[in-house]
Amino acid sequence: MLIPHPMSGQFLKYIVFTAATLLLAGCNGGDSASGSGVSGKSWEKASPAEIAEIPIPEVVFVKGGTFMMGCVEERDGECEEDELPAHEVSLSDFGMGKYEVTNAQYLAFLNANIGGISAEWFRPDKASKYDKCRIAFSESGKYEIEAGYEQHPVVGVSWLGATAYTEWLSGVSGEHFRLPTEAEWEYAARGGVQSKGYTYAGSNELDEIAWYAANSQYQLKPVGLKKPNELGIHDLNGNVLEWCADVYRYYSDAPVKDPLSGGNVGARVVRGGSAGSSEKYLRLAYRRSHKPTTSSAFIGFRIVRKR
Repeated sequence: MLIPHPMSGQFLKYIVFTAATLLLAGCNGGDSASGSGVSGKSWEKASPAEIAEIPIPEVVFVKGGTFMMGCVEERDGECEEDELPAHEVSLSDFGMGKYEVTNAQYLAFLNANIGGISAEWFRPDKASKYDKCRIAFSESGKYEIEAGYEQHPVVGVSWLGATAYTEWLSGVSGEHFRLPTEAEWEYAARGGVQSKGYTYAGSNELDEIAWYAANSQYQLKPVGLKKPNELGIHDLNGNVLEWCADVYRYYSDAPVKDPLSGGNVGARVVRGGSAGSSEKYLRLAYRRSHKPTTSSAFIGFRIVRKR
């Protein structure tokens, strides 16, 4: 039987710890897209046999290039103030998660860190009241997923919890995983060097590529059911909003290379719209922000792998 997420005293010390590491860590405060050290931990690399048991997210290679980031009215429709000015951005090669991180993938992280999961990382109670989160702590002493929801995108995960997952995955796999920068997210969503100039991520018809308010009944769906974009990446529009690495700031008009809006504190960017979003919030230039401790029934994430 599943019971509510434990909010007992064993988690309180992690709240204090996480707040301290957030003030000290951030995203290195510069242009590098390296990890933020949210977890404050190091994990021993797993053996090949152990790695084979970890459900590592599938990654699609994204060839670097240059694009116009932000809102161009002729391309994106009516622009919001924080989508301006449109500006030229150049990116190096990277690997983007083919799908949003699933319940099954996040479960591996939770159960590898029993007793070490901060209440500021994962709050299923915040999402389950909307009947979205299907992970809970069980009487067996482990986290469990409600049957049939293994391939749904994980929700109830804060920016801190998403970043901690990438740090854990990097440690045990020996590879470099992190959250996408906002520029990487938009570049991949627009199709990168294979872009066909679609209005949305892979089509001019939103229903072909996205679960959103008009077709989802406000329910999350298993990842990958809709048509992928030009790069073979699914659900960049809709299903869940996705955390990006960046601190939310207004754009500069200066051309930039591999940008990351870093800083020790501040709201973090989310992109892409969700199953609860109306059409105008799924525009590829649209940006939102939330506190890094925010957990929501409609916010998840995907990963990036750097060589």
